[in-house]
Amino acid sequence: MAELSITSLGKSFGDVRALDSVTIVAEEGKLLTLLGPSGCGKSTTLWSVAGLHTPDTGTISIGDRVVYDAERRVEVPPEDRQCGVVFQSYAIWPHMSVADNVGYPLKLRKVAKAERRNRIEEVLALVELDHLGGRYPHELSGGQQQRVALARSLAYQPRLLLLDEPFSNLDAKLRERARDWLRDLQQRVGITTVFVTHDQDEALSMSDRVVVMNAGRVAQIGTPEEVYGDPADGFVADFVGSINLVPGEIVRVDGDDADFVVEGTSDPVRVRVDGGARVGPGRLGVRPEAIAIVGEGDADRLGTVRGIALEHRFLGDHYRQTIGVGNARVSVQTPLASIPEHPVLRFPDVCKVFPASTDQQPRPSVPTPQETP
Repeated sequence: MAELSITSLGKSFGDVRALDSVTIVAEEGKLLTLLGPSGCGKSTTLWSVAGLHTPDTGTISIGDRVVYDAERRVEVPPEDRQCGVVFQSYAIWPHMSVADNVGYPLKLRKVAKAERRNRIEEVLALVELDHLGGRYPHELSGGQQQRVALARSLAYQPRLLLLDEPFSNLDAKLRERARDWLRDLQQRVGITTVFVTHDQDEALSMSDRVVVMNAGRVAQIGTPEEVYGDPADGFVADFVGSINLVPGEIVRVDGDDADFVVEGTSDPVRVRVDGGARVGPGRLGVRPEAIAIVGEGDADRLGTVRGIALEHRFLGDHYRQTIGVGNARVSVQTPLASIPEHPVLRFPDVCKVFPASTDQQPRPSVPTPQETP
């Protein structure tokens, strides 16, 4: 096990700035997730750690060993960084059996046959494939192939495990089982792990800490609860989970209270804010599950606003009601199958207010390292 430290990492591909002063620490024995949309820089960061991209600036350390330092011109080859890598495509050899795939990194390192055989058996048991060592990849399911790739990455006992969207080829149900299984395995093995995904559910359910990236920069680092419950900006709020970003204007601020006029309405809604609110245009950030549909007797209470019912959807364990409030369409998560035509909504005790717009332009794609062994 080892702590991973990335400092001021920068990388450009032609005119595209893929990484812009990225600084991240993955604590020893913990699972850190890099989360963000396509083109945000998360995979480029992972490949830089693995040694498959050469950054332009910054440093990378694994434990007490510096594996990259742009200023000092230190660049340790990928094979000497002691990183286990699982590619999105798994990249397992079709002409080799499961056991031979897993043992190949040991063979390259000239590990003795007896020791190699014992380690293969140990790792296959760890990933619950000890009964399939003689099979070939085409005889395995997608989930089993994924476990072969993971076993191969763990065979030579790396100090750091790097996973690049390893569940992307699995169906929804299998993804859910796979992430629970992988999280349990990571905790049992105790290996420092960096996991790349664009799936917020994976990030929130698996991680000790989450790094949200956008446009080559770190937008926020925190626990899943911190990133979801206290997003640093409108981008994080919108990307991590569902949220209503209701456009309007703050017309008055009094300590922790603010009067917010939803765009297209005239009457202000009194809300409590978490500090830093200023008079002027903004967007009220409210999670669908944090909004309540209340009775007429609560219509004049703090944080309430009247809307018009537009549509509803049944989502299994709840309904998603869409309510028109001025020019905004507000989503509300509720157990109610039917609601009044003009429902009264109550916002939560504390709301976040974001700047009027944090829109980001789509970024060009950046090269991906070859995954062919």
